[in-house]
This record gives sequence, structure tokens and C-alpha cells, in this order.
Amino acid sequence: MTETLILRGAYAITDPRLGPRGVISGGAVVITDGRVVETGSFAALAPRYPGARVLGDGTQLLMPGLVDAHSHGRGLSPIQKGVRNDFLENALFDWAYMPILPPELTAAICAWRHLRSGCTLLHHNGFDDDGPEGARRAHIAIKTYLAAGIRLAFSPGVRDESKLAMGGEELIGTLPPDLREAARPFVFFDKAAFADEYFQLFDELYDTYNNADTRILLAPCWAHGDAAACGGGECRDGARRQDDQ
Repeated sequence: MTETLILRGAYAITDPRLGPRGVISGGAVVITDGRVVETGSFAALAPRYPGARVLGDGTQLLMPGLVDAHSHGRGLSPIQKGVRNDFLENALFDWAYMPILPPELTAAICAWRHLRSGCTLLHHNGFDDDGPEGARRAHIAIKTYLAAGIRLAFSPGVRDESKLAMGGEELIGTLPPDLREAARPFVFFDKAAFADEYFQLFDELYDTYNNADTRILLAPCWAHGDAAACGGGECRDGARRQDDQ
């Protein structure tokens, strides 16, 4: 069933690049089945859509949705989860005890908070969500975002650098033997396997979800750490493939 809404405001910003020419006083936006079909003054548009539902009383500001270009999709901030805003290494130790919430909850909260604040598009950058569990969570998060109606750019995360501390290889040598063995899984990884797994997941998500409204992007996390989070040649090939699309 076709539904038409008229959003009414004191001003409607249709194109901020146009300056005053992009602002309509007493403006309105007509939306049919979730798509903007027309903008203009409310006085001119309302009679043309007699059955439309009107939202707003003419005192609001109508503007294009905002874009959050960098979100980790956690729903709650690390501080809300009990992690203090501390020095980097201290914060990383606290992060190890930060509760991991289910992706259907975190993505839903993240989408709701963005939409409530006026953001209609977000870029979810995966963070420490690699491996089979990361792949499972990626699919659930994407489906949750799309069900919420928010536009989405999604980057699966991978981190094959030390998850214990920057320069973890050097740190390992300073630890007592028992702690050294406990710390090794957080520092040493099969980087080639990680890279292959990452690009396999990227291809899977790209083939499943990428379209005109939803983008699957390459953005391995922690690239600003000791080294890039994936092999140079493979990263360049992946990026080139995305550019070709």
C-alpha cells in the first residue's frame, strides 16, 4: 500500500550548497514509500496530496540527514561499559573486560541513536571482530541496521597486530615465562591466514549486501598501529577491486 507523508517546517533546507537559494520558508518535503518525491512550500504542496499524513506544525527545521563517517557500532560507548578514558595501554587492559553485547542489540541501539540525532547514514567500522565469530556478528549487524531503515556503509574489521600492546613482540621478551605463554596468543598471529580470511569475508558481505543504498567497504582496523593490518599486495588488490566497482 502506498503511503505519502508531508514533512512540514518553518524552513526546509533542500541543498546547503546553494546557500539562501537552497532554503524554502514555510517549506515541506513530500515522501512516498520512503522516497523523497518533491519539495516546495507547504501551502503549494498540501492541496496536491489531500490524503497525505502531515508531520510537523510548521515550526520545525527540515534538513537533509547527517552522516556519521566513523562509528564502531557498539551501541554503548566504552565509558558506558565501564572503561575509563585512560592512557592507551591502560585502556587496552580495561577493554579486555568490557562486556560484549549481542550484535542485534548493539546495531539496533546504534541505529536508533543515530536516527534520533538526525543521522540517516552511518559508516560502521568493525573493530576487534575478526574470525568466525566476527563474520557471524557482521551478518547480524548488517541485517539489523537495514531493518532499522538507516542507510549503511559497513567495513568488516581485522587486526593481525598485537592485541596486547603496541610493540607486543618486544614486550613478550620482558615477561616471566608463565605470563609470556599466556600473552603469546594476543601478540603472534598467522598474518597470511588472517588476510585471506578477511578478504573472504569482505567478498561474502560485498556479494550479499552491496547495492545502491548499502556499501561494503575495505577498512581494516588498527592500520595506524605498528603496520597495516593486512598484506600490502593483497590490500592493494582488494582496494583496486572496490575502486573498479
